Amino acid sequence: MIALQDWIISTWSEGIRDRATLNVWEWAAQNLAFTAKQGNITGFYDPHLTPYAKLFQEAVTSDFRDIPESDWWLTSLVEKGQRVDEAFVCKSSQSGLSQAAINATIYLPQFAPGRLLYVFESRDKAKKVAANRIIPFLRQHCGRVSSEDLDVTSTWIETLDMIIELGGSYSTGLFSEKALRYGFLDDVEYMVAEGGVAGMLDGIHVIDHMRSRFTTADDSFLGVFSKPDLESSEFITNCRGGSQHRWHVRCPHCNGQQILEPEGLNYSHPGCKDLAGRYDLEAVEALTTYRCAHCAADIEERWKHGMNKAGQWLPKSREDRARDEDPALIPRRLSMQISDLYSPFPKVRWGILARMKIEAENNPAKLKYLVTNHFARPWREKAINLKAEHVRAIAAGSRDPKTGKHWPDDLDGAGKLKVAEYKRGELPFLPAFISATADVQGDKFKWTICGWQADGTCALIDYGACLSSGELYEMILDPRSSAGDPLVCLVAPDQPLTIEHGLIDSGHDTYQIYEFCIRTDWAWYPSKGVGGIDAGGQLVFAKQDFYEGTPILRYHYNDFQLKVLYYKHKIERAHDPSYPAPRLYFPSDLGDDFIVEQISESLERVQRSGGVRTMKWRHDPRVGPNDWGDAMKMQFAIWQIVGPKYAPAAGLNVRHYQLKPRLPSPL
Repeated sequence: MIALQDWIISTWSEGIRDRATLNVWEWAAQNLAFTAKQGNITGFYDPHLTPYAKLFQEAVTSDFRDIPESDWWLTSLVEKGQRVDEAFVCKSSQSGLSQAAINATIYLPQFAPGRLLYVFESRDKAKKVAANRIIPFLRQHCGRVSSEDLDVTSTWIETLDMIIELGGSYSTGLFSEKALRYGFLDDVEYMVAEGGVAGMLDGIHVIDHMRSRFTTADDSFLGVFSKPDLESSEFITNCRGGSQHRWHVRCPHCNGQQILEPEGLNYSHPGCKDLAGRYDLEAVEALTTYRCAHCAADIEERWKHGMNKAGQWLPKSREDRARDEDPALIPRRLSMQISDLYSPFPKVRWGILARMKIEAENNPAKLKYLVTNHFARPWREKAINLKAEHVRAIAAGSRDPKTGKHWPDDLDGAGKLKVAEYKRGELPFLPAFISATADVQGDKFKWTICGWQADGTCALIDYGACLSSGELYEMILDPRSSAGDPLVCLVAPDQPLTIEHGLIDSGHDTYQIYEFCIRTDWAWYPSKGVGGIDAGGQLVFAKQDFYEGTPILRYHYNDFQLKVLYYKHKIERAHDPSYPAPRLYFPSDLGDDFIVEQISESLERVQRSGGVRTMKWRHDPRVGPNDWGDAMKMQFAIWQIVGPKYAPAAGLNVRHYQLKPRLPSPL
């Protein structure tokens, strides 16, 4: 009886909730102490380290502190007695916003309970956050806490009167049959994708999946935060429909209020360049300052903490919204944007960001990563509509039709062609390796063979078609041109050329392709284009499959982005100095049949239901098929897989996508 009495008293006392005199970040500062296992910064949560993260935490319960007089949007909301229904945060990689959501997850069970679903881009990340951060803190502050892994997709946590579920974004089952009060979507731009559209799951965006779970709640809160990707994404469209708050700080010299932008980084100080005019990156890291937008004085990094401490969020003005043709302002939707220029963390100091800008000047892939991950700006993908002259212009030895001369970037310092003119069946340089690909269309196999240098320079040797996998296998044993002649390396005619790596479209008859790959002793691998990037953010990744009980690999690649790489970077912008080497070269006797297949696809801006703008690849069969285009795209998937093996030979420090564990011998 005594034990039962003690249990009743204990349970009753746990049910008593103090009135929430502190909001989320105030409470976290007094109660959440981090150990070395939970992060690099130990001790109690410091809201003044990332003061721009306070507003999101205040919005969760609409308990605000110190609203600026010039914040017309938030002032109006509070005066009307309304609360924030949705908060969209376009954030950078080192912003501290994910921790803000974790703080709220610990706070809510104690002061404003209601069922919460917290979704990450991957189930592995969800499980790590649950195990390392959320569950330990809940056990410290919420009394009895039980948790279990319901299945491979989610972790279920139950406190006295609240259920919290954390999971990856792969299944609509995660969102179904759940009446929610709170929902968090972490890095929504990198969640599941269908048809090249980030966040799409079973024809519905993940954001709308989550919204559909709030229909029975008297009040609810949806928090969506992510590094941006494409400007046309649904996440960015939702952000533009919100208040569009930006973090404003004041210059220590003139007190001018401003938003920190990457264009303000000043790395033109004496010592940042050597006598030859080249940047000294070490000096850039040490000397970079920020130039005030008002007085042009240099602001030193050491002043950033004080500037942030006095900073404030302000919404976009009504006049600017009209000028920029923003969508209608959605009631009660707060949206914010914060970049690493404000971050207090050492890995994104102004000097390091300036160095990254220099390194990305002639590298579109690095530039996109810098813009989206660190500057929190969405990437504007331009339409791609190739013409035949674009394809002919990358043939080795081609000439500019306007001048009648060789393209300047095809010539070395002595005025000679860097890559000599060559014809089909020939290779103009000594290769690091030879690769082949095949696109499967019914009973036809359309193939390409390319030679590669260690720095990623690629030359199409030849292309053709055959009617069976048996013919394709014979080509592997004895590589020949479409004319039936042996392949020839022009700089070493006596050196035989052999195909070392291959990818083949797994097609509709998957098992036939598996048998072909096994027959090649895994010199070739099956492959498949998919709509979105893998959970790990990989452009190309290996997936395990089975054939007759034997584990095998199939390589998946992001179809949308590989097409951008091939059609835009390698063809359309080949002679644009902002899209530099490694280059792609075609033989001079390229046939019209091949050219037609390269221009039959285009990247176009389309408008989906709800006014969402997106970019979509469209194949126009009236122009021609696209099989050789797909086969060439797969060549660059091969480079992503095997490039790290060859780049060190050229003295390169190249960052490539890492593959998951391979089962047969790798490519």
